[in-house]
Amino acid sequence: MPPLSSASRPPALRALAAEPVPISRMRTLWLRMTEIYGYKWTSAYGEDAEAGAGETWASGLSGLPPRAINIGLSAALVSSDPWPPTLPQFRAMCLEVPSLAAVKLAVKNRNLSTAFMRQVWTKLDGYRLRSDEAWEVDRQIREAYELAREHVMQGGECPPAPAALIEQRQPEFKEAAPEVAEKHIAAIAARLHVVPESQLGDAS
Repeated sequence: MPPLSSASRPPALRALAAEPVPISRMRTLWLRMTEIYGYKWTSAYGEDAEAGAGETWASGLSGLPPRAINIGLSAALVSSDPWPPTLPQFRAMCLEVPSLAAVKLAVKNRNLSTAFMRQVWTKLDGYRLRSDEAWEVDRQIREAYELAREHVMQGGECPPAPAALIEQRQPEFKEAAPEVAEKHIAAIAARLHVVPESQLGDAS
């Protein structure tokens, strides 16, 4: 059997087949994480970005562009959690995977503004969200979140943003000719059994 092309591989295989993060970028990551978490980072993952945990992290973050890793670092910098993330947690931060609590709020507000939320909505049944009991709705959202998270973590693509609504054109207003206007006014006046204003002078 011939090998699968990169386009036809499942997302998980494409992510695994990507090149590990270059060592220069890993050194920068290790330095920044040490600055953020101090001894908690080095005691968990060591001081050397080129060996041990560093090699695993380089493979685990494969396929992520520098911008995504910077997003993860920015998220770590402002996180309220004093402990460093695990590799899967950091990859999720790089891919901007929100928390389950944030997803529940977005579902409540029917928010489709992010690619991740559009992926979540592909796994939800709108009718059941409106009709099922609260515990069942919570289970559905949790399951959709886990499926979407796994999809994104494995390198899967999310639905694109919906096309902008076509602007509705307002009909152009054109003033009717005086004789046309008088004709319509006369017809309306006849139905209402009143004398048109234009004929009041003649009546007097």
